Amino acid sequence: MAGEKTPVVIEGGRLIDGNGGKPIDRSTIMIEGNRIKRVAQGKMDFPPEARLIEARGKTILPGLIDNHVHYRNH
Repeated sequence: MAGEKTPVVIEGGRLIDGNGGKPIDRSTIMIEGNRIKRVAQGKMDFPPEARLIEARGKTILPGLIDNHVHYRNH
């Protein structure tokens, strides 16, 4: 997905943005290249050539969590 020239739209999922705010239900996220360009609650207009990923019933969050940590090494 990262680096694709065709926009990617992820639609219908619950977005947890990692900034401490409330989750956004029924979110729509548009990605161009390797950048998030737009986020909305509900539907948004997007280019007809966009690759659509249906995320209804799924949770979307950024890859900011390191689940493999050795605490005694820190």
